Amino acid sequence: MNMEPKRLQQDVRTRWNSTYYMIESLLEQKRALSAYAADHDLPTTLTANQWTLLGKTKTCLEPFEEFTRKVCSATASAADVIPSVTVLKRVLSMETEADSGIKTMKKTLLEAIDKRFSTVEDEPLYALLFMHFQHCWTQDTKTDSLLVQSLQSMEKMHWPKNWRKT
Repeated sequence: MNMEPKRLQQDVRTRWNSTYYMIESLLEQKRALSAYAADHDLPTTLTANQWTLLGKTKTCLEPFEEFTRKVCSATASAADVIPSVTVLKRVLSMETEADSGIKTMKKTLLEAIDKRFSTVEDEPLYALLFMHFQHCWTQDTKTDSLLVQSLQSMEKMHWPKNWRKT
């Protein structure tokens, strides 16, 4: 087949992104795997429908992989979390005809995000960082006013006076 040998990625229970990389690896090697199965008379191989479901699953997990790379990068800040979570929720909430076979998975992922990040938008520090992020991009005076109000309210909550540099 004139293909360079490549190891398939394995799923690691403690690293959810490994599922994405395993599926990506399988899809990249689909032709080689099918040829190997045919040459060696293997009793079971993936059906066309199963390959299609793997492709849909990979597509569904792509925003999570991007989210993880973004928030784990050296330049990431807490202000990256709220917009990224919002995007993940929107992507999972959208239903299309192409979702056939993965609707339950999308619903389960959305429920897990809601559970894990339910309070992220209510946390004062996250909210402050998000407003700062928004202000930096828009130079919106309303956001600037909200930032000042948030800082004053944090100081009233008896945060240590030296928590920020002025």
